[in-house]
Amino acid sequence: MKTIQVRDQVHLPLRRCLELVLSGVRYRLFRAAITVTIIALAGAFLMVMLTEGFSARQVAADIAERTAPRETFRSWVSRISIPMTELQLAEELAAASPGQPRWGELVAWGELSDEDLRRLVELARRHRKYLAYFRSLAEGQRRILVGPVGDDGLFAELTHPTRFATFQEGLKTSSRQLPTTVEEFQKFLTDGQDTSPVRQKILSANAAAVAQVQRTFLTGGQTPQSLLTKADEALVRALAALGFRMPADILPQLREQAALSVDSKTLLALYVGPAAIQTGVVDVGTEGEGENEEPEGAKAPARPHKGVVLVKTLLAARLGVNITKVNDQMLYEHLSSGSGAQWFVGVTACDTKGGLDARRVRQVAEFMTDQSRLETIKNNVGQVAASEGFLGFNNRTLSLIVVSFMVCIVGIANAMLMSVTERFREIATMKCLGATDGFIMINFIMESIMLGIAGGAIGMVLGFILGQLRAWGSYGLMALTSLPVLAVLAAAAVALVVSIIISALAAVYPAWVAARLAPMEAMRIE
Repeated sequence: MKTIQVRDQVHLPLRRCLELVLSGVRYRLFRAAITVTIIALAGAFLMVMLTEGFSARQVAADIAERTAPRETFRSWVSRISIPMTELQLAEELAAASPGQPRWGELVAWGELSDEDLRRLVELARRHRKYLAYFRSLAEGQRRILVGPVGDDGLFAELTHPTRFATFQEGLKTSSRQLPTTVEEFQKFLTDGQDTSPVRQKILSANAAAVAQVQRTFLTGGQTPQSLLTKADEALVRALAALGFRMPADILPQLREQAALSVDSKTLLALYVGPAAIQTGVVDVGTEGEGENEEPEGAKAPARPHKGVVLVKTLLAARLGVNITKVNDQMLYEHLSSGSGAQWFVGVTACDTKGGLDARRVRQVAEFMTDQSRLETIKNNVGQVAASEGFLGFNNRTLSLIVVSFMVCIVGIANAMLMSVTERFREIATMKCLGATDGFIMINFIMESIMLGIAGGAIGMVLGFILGQLRAWGSYGLMALTSLPVLAVLAAAAVALVVSIIISALAAVYPAWVAARLAPMEAMRIE
């Protein structure tokens, strides 16, 4: 009897497997291109979302840094001229921390210890959380829960037992539930009632301090803005005696911002007032006044227009637009140029009336134009930058990304299954030549991974370009000057890795089908 020798199955090296994969991709280039396109689109979508999110947050941070002096100035104007409300106090408490000037003010006005103020801060942070919940409700749903009451009287209204009972009943049918249990919310309301006298004491002391500032400093036409143009150590000490804590290191910043604010108001006042000179024509105030009173022998001046010529009228004529379309922003943009500033000084005589020469006019106009532009960008970027969640995405965006990846996986799996169908005889031949099931699976998964690398690289570049174009359209040049390079590189790496992972996952089932294929059955299929 002839002896049958059973030898070990041949194991091809990984290098040979890679050669077979490259050969298969080359022969099925069109189908491989379809798979690469699917992966590239998914990778580009993820890259766009990541790039836009990172850019928005970086732009928001840069805007906050550039507008910080202006915001500090506005804060101090409000603090020394307008008493705090209950809601403002809650926000101030929620943002307060030991060591800050505001912490010292609240301690002084409420005559509190640091521990007492810490309890108020903790309560204010709960207040912020619950208030955000009520603000997120639709108007109809909010009315069912708390009625037509506004934010300022919301929690005071719910302290009444009947109103709270109505609130509990409405909460049972509400689609949005409280961020905590009802019992915790009720305890918050109770704590709010218990600490109300302390908060009222702080508000009363603050109102008294503001009134004293008005009696002492804001008299004779003095405004908070003009007061801060002269901010010095004496003002710091005077405000400290009333409970305000103004850091000495912000004085230069306050003086600069206050001067810009005062000068911008001067520009606007001159802009809506009468012109001093109108291109060789002296302006007049009252019709007929001074007519035919020229000195004998003097050169007759050009005949003036009757009535008053407004600077706004001259600006509209200079810009070639209807006067109804001229606004403050157009004025500032025009005065940002040297010729525009010189023209403004000429028609308003602001160098003698307001002490503003052409250089200062241009400086103020450039500042106001820049602030307006930053404010516009801030409004555009605010919603994106404030998004919270995984990688800064909200639930809706995460859902879109997940759905796009699922579609991508299905598309890749379908393309790979069609590839398996086309390669029945090839698979059978490899099996007959000794290829193991594992080798077949590795072959298909490796092919999919290679396509994933190619598609991910294309999607990474395409997504970066599209993301930057979108950011540039929304934020202008700040999208380029504030480009977070490291974050974008990290986003590119994430997009590439995710593309490879979904490619590998999508190839598992087709590879398993190919590995389980019976050689003799496959050989009979054309």
